[in-house]
Amino acid sequence: MKERYYGWTGKLLRVDLTSRTTSVEDWDRSWIGGKGFGQWALFNEEPVNAEDFDPRRMLIFSSGPLNGTIAPSCSRLGVSSRNLVTGGCSYSSSGGFFSSEMKYAGYD
Repeated sequence: MKERYYGWTGKLLRVDLTSRTTSVEDWDRSWIGGKGFGQWALFNEEPVNAEDFDPRRMLIFSSGPLNGTIAPSCSRLGVSSRNLVTGGCSYSSSGGFFSSEMKYAGYD
C-alpha cells in the first residue's frame, strides 16, 4: 500500500504542445513542490543543449503542499524555466486561484 501524504496529490501532468498530448505520472515527494521541484525537473530532464524556443524546453507550473487548504497566504503558483539570456534557472511566483484549482484537479 502506498503511503499517503496529505497536501500532495502525487500526480504530475505533462503537456506536450508539439504533439498535442498529455500524460499523467506519479512523482516522488522528495521535493516539497514549487521552486524545488521546478529546478530539479529543469536540471534533470531538460536537455542542456536545448536552444531558445526549442520544443524540448520546459515551462513548469508547480504548487506547494498547502495550496487548496485554509492556510493563509498559501495560494502561490510557481513557474520555472531556463533564462533565455543567461541559461540559468528562472523562477517566478504568482498568487490567485490557478494553483488551488490545479490541486483540486488532482495535480501537484
